[in-house]
Order: sequence, then C-alpha cells, then structure tokens
Amino acid sequence: MNGVTVIPQESLYSLDTKQIVFTWKNDTDKQLTCGQSFYIQKKVYGKWQDVYREKAVGFSRETISVAPHTQITHTYDISIYINNIPAGNYRVVSPVLVPLKPNISEAHVLCGEFIIN
Repeated sequence: MNGVTVIPQESLYSLDTKQIVFTWKNDTDKQLTCGQSFYIQKKVYGKWQDVYREKAVGFSRETISVAPHTQITHTYDISIYINNIPAGNYRVVSPVLVPLKPNISEAHVLCGEFIIN
C-alpha cells in the first residue's frame, strides 16, 4: 500500500522466536483499520507463497487503528507456527481497511518481511 511502511524491529529471528515486532508507519491522509488477523508467506524461488494459511490468526473483534501521519508498534504472536517453521525468508500479511467515503472502505494488505534462521 503506497504511503505505508512496515519495518521489522529485527530482520533476523531465531528458530524459537515466538513474537515478531514491526513498526507500522502511516504517511497517508487516511486512517487505517485492521483486526488481529494475519497469515504468513514464505519466499520460495523468489516468489511469495502462502504457508500455514490454515493457521491464520483472526476472528478477533479487537481492532488496530493507525491515524494519518503516525506510527505504531505491532507485535505478531507466531507461537502457533513455531514447531513448523523452518529457516527461511518470510513475511506476515495483515488485511487492512482504508476509508474511501462514509461507510465505504477499500481492502488492502500490509506486509512485513523477516528471516527465521
């Protein structure tokens, strides 16, 4: 999504990591809203592929909001994946809603990359 960056606090995590922390920076004029849902993709031969989609975390009523021209720190709990994730390049994918008009929003995704080593 243009104008939004997702930056990991660390780019390299160990195999026993249980949480990945990112800074979401919103440089747009729009408020971003999302739930706690996310899933993981792995880079395989240079392309992102869904992995562990069946374990996508979500269905929480708790929402996260990022006001225009602000940033937040967001922690992803990846402990449900820990025993299954081999070393590699990954990214978390979080669906977000961006308001277009009152009661009308457009869906986007925020992605943050990290390495399990």
